Amino acid sequence: LRPDAGRLRAAGTIGATTTMSSDVIDLVGVLAAARALSSETSLDRLRDRVAEILRAITGATDIQVALWDAEADGWMLDGDQPIATADAAAVPLSAFRYAERTREPLVVVDATRDDRFATDPYLAGLTSCSLLAVPILSQGQPRAMLMMENRLAAGAFTADRLDAVLLIAGQLAVCVDNALLYASLERKVAERTRELAAARDRLELLSLTDQLTGLPNRRRLNEGLNSAWDHARRTGSPLGVAMVDIDQFKLYNDHYGHLGGDSCLNLVAKAMAGCVRPYDLVARYGGEEFCIVLPDTDTGTAASVAERVRAAVFALAEPHTNASHGAVSVSIGVAAVLPTVDSRPDQLIEAADAALYEAKRGGRNRVASA
Repeated sequence: LRPDAGRLRAAGTIGATTTMSSDVIDLVGVLAAARALSSETSLDRLRDRVAEILRAITGATDIQVALWDAEADGWMLDGDQPIATADAAAVPLSAFRYAERTREPLVVVDATRDDRFATDPYLAGLTSCSLLAVPILSQGQPRAMLMMENRLAAGAFTADRLDAVLLIAGQLAVCVDNALLYASLERKVAERTRELAAARDRLELLSLTDQLTGLPNRRRLNEGLNSAWDHARRTGSPLGVAMVDIDQFKLYNDHYGHLGGDSCLNLVAKAMAGCVRPYDLVARYGGEEFCIVLPDTDTGTAASVAERVRAAVFALAEPHTNASHGAVSVSIGVAAVLPTVDSRPDQLIEAADAALYEAKRGGRNRVASA
């Protein structure tokens, strides 16, 4: 603190006065500003707070804070607008580039009368404009640029004001690094959170999906059937179920091997899925057996859907040497009910299963209704 600086008298204890220099007041303001900046972890809030503090310290009528974006390899103004594409009215580019090149603070008494900057489009039509540009470096690398102006008077930015700004700039360099680190950590946390959510979704999907055919598994079938049952009971609509079994599948496995059996299961699963409505549920029940849940479907309509499935599978003409029909076929049993509070979903499955055995006894490759 300079001992010969101008003195101000301030009220102290009763009956006494305290003498304070303007430098002390500046230092108090700088310390308060440093504390305020150190609490900011958002780049946008940091920009706003810096502009607010510097406006109070310097009397600037307008302040721009440009931040260096290493990924974009360029300067960004408020709202992440690249300075290279900014409108001419956004910032005095000639003064900005001058300070960027010299890496030294630039004080311009009146830019409209300074041969270096007077032709800048930003200054067109102005009668006066004091400028103060302060580049902010961290470890020798650009981090930010403070651009301050005052259009009310020439020479608005003095050397003693510059000292206070430089102290703020030093704190700002640290704060920008902290804010960038915080933003990077937030992005990593958000990315990790998305990865974990995606992994959780994949695990959930795997837990509900038959790995061989890609159809919903028995667990998903039970959930879907119970949901459809509750809906049908609330709305008073019928609910149909079709139990589907590949005919003589053990003989197929014995002849073509288990890999051939797996391929056959996949072919049948795809054929079935292509024969139902989007809101019907086709699931693997177990082994070579499948189940189709048919909401809003009575027995007659369920039988029609089942016949379409049977025909589609047989039309595959997949050879089955040891089968009575010479090709892969399915037998299907269907049942439909109007759910009540006294009935259960498993009773509907049992009825369709009983119809399936009737189809088997009737010669296979056919549909039977309960």
